[in-house]
Amino acid sequence: VEGIEEVHTIEAFVPPADEGAIANFMRENEDHVRLDMQARQCGFTLDYSAGLLCLLSRVASVAPREIAESDLGGRIAGLLAVLLERLAGPAASKLKVKDPRRFKFDPRRLVAVAVDILGHLGNQTAFVPACASDAPGLAPPLLKRVAALLARRSLVTADEIAAFNATSKRIAAELLAREREEELMGEAPEEFMDPIMQTLMLDPVKLPSSGVIVDRKVIVRHLMTDPHDPFNRAPLDQDDLVDVPALKEQIEQYRAACLAPSLALPPGLGSEAGTEGVPPALADVEETIGGEDGASGNDLLSGYDDEEEDES
Repeated sequence: VEGIEEVHTIEAFVPPADEGAIANFMRENEDHVRLDMQARQCGFTLDYSAGLLCLLSRVASVAPREIAESDLGGRIAGLLAVLLERLAGPAASKLKVKDPRRFKFDPRRLVAVAVDILGHLGNQTAFVPACASDAPGLAPPLLKRVAALLARRSLVTADEIAAFNATSKRIAAELLAREREEELMGEAPEEFMDPIMQTLMLDPVKLPSSGVIVDRKVIVRHLMTDPHDPFNRAPLDQDDLVDVPALKEQIEQYRAACLAPSLALPPGLGSEAGTEGVPPALADVEETIGGEDGASGNDLLSGYDDEEEDES
């Protein structure tokens, strides 16, 4: 959507009062050329991207568990976080343009499909932890803005809104659980930390060429885009990874020792928390996700409803 943001900048530009007629003519002519170029480029890109997003929604509706339990789960969560941040985040107003149809820009459809995908995947046990790990942008502030947007606009059905709100509560609960766990864990020994992400490893594996030990999830994600050892650039395949069971057992014992004194996490907390019966300790999650956020001034969709009514 960078091209749409450029269109917004062109359309919102206010010429200086002392701009001469010749300068005005040249600027408007240049703007016309730039807008025509963006109409071609954005039109193709956004139309193609919206089609892929709809295809992903269809796949998520028929195979949610397979997606959630694969490495794609976290990547899809990250994609949805970026998309919703651009369309519903604080800077969404920068994407408002006078004629979105000229650029095949349909923010209502994009938000609706993103919410639909979250609804399909949100019930899967593996997906919520993936959101917390790989999509930090899907946090309560953004989820609250999207919930408020859905409440104001008829983008999806009531059932889809309910599914989105339920998923939002699960994500918020998972993030809260992780924050508490990090507080209890303190500063872990260096040998327990993944050298790439500097996070506690859960499934350590050794890279055969460099001999470096990393968390399996981190290196698998790296290999999806670069089939090389990140430490010496030697060719590397997922099948080459070597388990380190002794270290894994040490890490599990360390985690258990840190968490045991508190017996801390309330029943139902985390990825399997349901949509009802949220524990008392998570009352702040309910408050964070529900209700308006007062950000209607940045509602990207506020200018599009009248256009659709006029067209009909």
